[in-house]
Formats: sequence, C-alpha cells, structure tokens
Amino acid sequence: MEDKYLWEVSNKLIEFNTVSFKSNSPCVSYIAQELESLGFDVFIEQYDDNGVLKEQIIASAGPAKADGLILSGHIDTVPFEKQIGWTKDPLKLTLEDEKLFGRGTTDMKLFIAHCLSAFKEIDLNKLTKPIVCIFTADEEIGCLGSKRLIKKVDSILKKMPLPKKAIIGEPTSFNIVNTHKGIVHFELILKGKAGHSSRPDLGSNSIEDLGLVIELVKEMNADYQKQLDSEVQKIFPDFPYNHLHMALINGGEALNMIPDEIILGISYRCFPMDRPLKVYDELKKNLEKLPTAYKVETRNLFSTPGLEAGKDQKFTSLLNEITKSTIQSVSFATDAGYLSQADIECYVCGPGTIEMAHQPNEYMSLNDFMQGKEFVKSLVQKFLLT
Repeated sequence: MEDKYLWEVSNKLIEFNTVSFKSNSPCVSYIAQELESLGFDVFIEQYDDNGVLKEQIIASAGPAKADGLILSGHIDTVPFEKQIGWTKDPLKLTLEDEKLFGRGTTDMKLFIAHCLSAFKEIDLNKLTKPIVCIFTADEEIGCLGSKRLIKKVDSILKKMPLPKKAIIGEPTSFNIVNTHKGIVHFELILKGKAGHSSRPDLGSNSIEDLGLVIELVKEMNADYQKQLDSEVQKIFPDFPYNHLHMALINGGEALNMIPDEIILGISYRCFPMDRPLKVYDELKKNLEKLPTAYKVETRNLFSTPGLEAGKDQKFTSLLNEITKSTIQSVSFATDAGYLSQADIECYVCGPGTIEMAHQPNEYMSLNDFMQGKEFVKSLVQKFLLT
C-alpha cells in the first residue's frame, strides 16, 4: 500500500469494536488525537447511554468565516459477533482479491480514514473557509448521536460560523444523494388470556389475533402499491410507495400453554415530503376496526427524519465535477436527516456500496478505497481553497 498513513489509520479504526451498544471512547480518543496533530481544534461531546460512555467529535480548522463545509460520518457499526457468514476477522482490515474486508469498511469508518489522510496532505493555513468535521455515535440505532448534537453544535463551535453545506460520506459509490427516506419503528402488543392448551375455550389465544393483524398489514401494503404519487415516483423510482415491514415476532411460553401476549415489531420508510407518522396513524385507525379479543396496544414508537431534496444547483454542479455522477435518491436513512434540521443543506456521497453495508464479510473495493482520499481532497480544494 503506497499511502502508509491511510493504511495505518484504516487498520486502527477497524480494530476498534464500536458496535452501537459498546462505548466508542477509545476510537474517539484516537481520531481526536490525529485531528489535533493535523491542526484541528477538537471538541468531544460526551453522554451516558444507560451506563455506557458515548462520545462524538466536532473538529474545525480554517478561518472563522461563513460558507464553510461540514464533513460528517458515524463511528459506530452494526453487530457482527452472531452474524452468520463471516470468514474474515471483522476487527482486522484484510486485503484480498482487490477488496478490503472488515466491519465498518464500507459503513463507514474508512471515510473517516480518508478525511484524516486527505487533511494530512492539505495546508490548513491556506483555507479560505472553514472545515468542520462531525463524527457521530449511535447512527446505526436511529441517528441518536446527531439528534443530540444538532441542538448544541452552534454553542460548541462558538465563534466559528456553522457551515450551511455538508457532505455525509455514507457508501453511495460516489453517487450524489440529495434526498432520502426516514424510518419509523414501533411494536404492537396483542393481549390474550393464558390457560391450559387442553381447554382453549377457557383462554384467548393472542396468536389467533396476530393472524388478523398480519392480514391487515398485507392488505394495507397492497393498497399502498396502488396509491402511486407521480412526484414520489420521480424522486424515489426504486421503491415509490409505503410498505409496513413486519420484522420481529416474540411470544408464547410452551406448547401446552395458551399464549397471552404476542409482540410484533414493525418498521417503515417514510418519505421526506410526508408527515413521518402518517402511515403509523393509518395503521392504528385500521387496528381499531379489527375484531380482536382485546385492543391492540402500541409502544416504543421511534422515528428518524428523512432528508428533503437540496436545491443549490451551483453546489451540486461542483459535486458533479468531482464525482462525474448524477443526483439520486436512496431509501436508507442517515445523519443528514437531523443535520438538515439545523438549516444545513446536506448531500450524501462517499466510497463503497450500500449493498455491502451490514453484511457478513463487509468490504470496500480497493478502487473505492484508493479514490476516497482524493475525493475528500477535491472537496476541500473546490470549496475551501478558492
């Protein structure tokens, strides 16, 4: 590997186990140390997550002027320990067949490595506008870190004006994404009455009511496919309709017991132009009409916002010059949803493919890996050195 620093940083970042339920503090300390050595002013925001220390980085360099640029990525990863299919060490960067394997290679530690290696080759004293790095925690469990951070980032930066443009380096194969869906998830609780399975007449089987709910969800999904909106079709041609995704079921104790409670976990991807809870409210209304033995309850409702389309044609034209790609949309959510709530126009663009995110033997192609640093350098040269 010709770029020893890029390889060293990438190796180190993959070695840190930053699965979302663990503390990311050792990894954050390493990134912060590297940023400081490169000339950045670094602030670490800390919070307690049920006894687990989480940390986030806000770093800045350059003059305290307007029209800077935010480069953002998340430090946490999804789990790997129980994921079937791994043949490589998830916590070791492995180069094989022109691919770099490891948890977080694509999603998205290597983008952070690209930023650090690009900064090492840039004279920060020549910046005409500021760079602000925002590296977050808990993105994989609902963008919770950016949700916290966006409320205080202005006060953290103090005299440095908050840039109004941001690149979130999620894996898009360097395609420019200017809009994406949000996500809503919740649980349905179906109650029954416990009893011995030999006398089903004396109890109430919650699984039977679950069947009614499943049929309702399937009917609603079929209806959504028919309710196509021309604007949505244009923006999200890959999947232009709502869909309630039944993801988890838990309930029942034993074969000779009547199950008195079933929990059904559901999620859906909400369009950024819609009210996030629109589909949730429609489902609740329909559930009230079902002939279930007991009222179906809901709990643990959570939503992450989508990203509405950016409209700065000059900015997107410059991005197009760098990436040679066109404007696209995606169905997955990113930190851009919350960052945009601070009046920051966000674009998602980075190395790697989303198809490899969250997969066993996650990898980034060597070609994308080698292009990543040049991508970041080009962003800085185009936007902050002119």
